[in-house]
Amino acid sequence: MSDPLKDWEEMQSEWQSYQPDVQKIKKTINWVTWRMGAILAFDVIAILLYIPFLIFFVSVDENSLVENSWHYLLGLLLIYGVYLDFKIRLPIFRAQGESTKDVLELYLKRTQAGVTIGRIGKNFSWVLLVAFVLWYLANLLLPSGNPKIADWEFGLFGVIWIAVFVVLCRWYENKKQKEFEKLNKLWQDYIE
Repeated sequence: MSDPLKDWEEMQSEWQSYQPDVQKIKKTINWVTWRMGAILAFDVIAILLYIPFLIFFVSVDENSLVENSWHYLLGLLLIYGVYLDFKIRLPIFRAQGESTKDVLELYLKRTQAGVTIGRIGKNFSWVLLVAFVLWYLANLLLPSGNPKIADWEFGLFGVIWIAVFVVLCRWYENKKQKEFEKLNKLWQDYIE
């Protein structure tokens, strides 16, 4: 039978010498940096494409104010969403140092930002869902509405499409929250 004191000392020594796999974390951070850059570039391209579309679409005389209001709302949400995306992602785009502590701290901040992005995305999706239902009802009830848009199949398709985004954002928020909790424990172990 082994000596419990010796086993305890080995476990304590192993625990105290624990070092996280920094190379794996750096590789993940590099991938996330590239992905964040692509998302921010996509945000800019989306705005640059949406604004001319909005100007052209609104300038068409046959569209009603009710129909155009949806596109104005989407434009406002898009601009505000891109602003928030830049506000959240830019401060955590690059590492401030190369030490293990700096790398872990950046990873922790990025994971927390992922939780925030998931929460904001979920809230944006709920706002979009409510706005879509109100807009659809306005098209249905007001005489100036578009009969194609007032079709129940169009309304159902829109509700399902936006509800999928609510579910995806909720899933992403939960995933990032679990990752944050796991990483926060790793962080606490490292600084102790």
